[in-house]
Amino acid sequence: MKKIIASLIIIITLIGLAYMGVNIIQKQAIKKQIESTIQKLPILSFYTTNQEIFTFENNPQKNILIIYFHPVCEHCQYEAKQISKHQDKFKGTYILMVSPAQLDDIKQFQTDYQLGEITNLKMLWDKDRKFEAYFGTSTFPTVLIYNSNNELQKKYKGEVKIDAIIKHISHATASVSNTSSNSSSYKDKMTIKLSLFMFDLKL
Repeated sequence: MKKIIASLIIIITLIGLAYMGVNIIQKQAIKKQIESTIQKLPILSFYTTNQEIFTFENNPQKNILIIYFHPVCEHCQYEAKQISKHQDKFKGTYILMVSPAQLDDIKQFQTDYQLGEITNLKMLWDKDRKFEAYFGTSTFPTVLIYNSNNELQKKYKGEVKIDAIIKHISHATASVSNTSSNSSSYKDKMTIKLSLFMFDLKL
């Protein structure tokens, strides 16, 4: 009888370990999938503070700064205060501040830090808690920076200094400029080659 019980305990333990192993592997696979997916800005759907559906899929040819926050989070309060203070540094950037908190708390947060006065900033309500499904994290704050080509430039989990955000936004702008420059250079080279080819044909 003792042998049977011992065998059952071993079997149950092995099944439990196998189940845990499968769960870990699945979570890692999902995490890798999300990390790959967010290299390009996904189509986002949240609610505005007026409870209207807000879908973001057409980039207005600007860098995108996304901040996931909660009004009671001190680190989030720091980020909001710094963005309000340095708003002139974000004129070429579209800012999305997203929160799963109660709507009244989000509105109060917006008022407390004068965020409603920033014309290129949108306060959004993550009513259905989609942010984690989009970006694979529910950490407050989470900061993501995309360039105007919707390419991820930087992702932070936790408080980040405003100087670092401004620096990566500048890099985001530069990355798009370099891409455009390289594309133009390539086109110019191809035009020259084609012209020379046509000239040789005439000869």
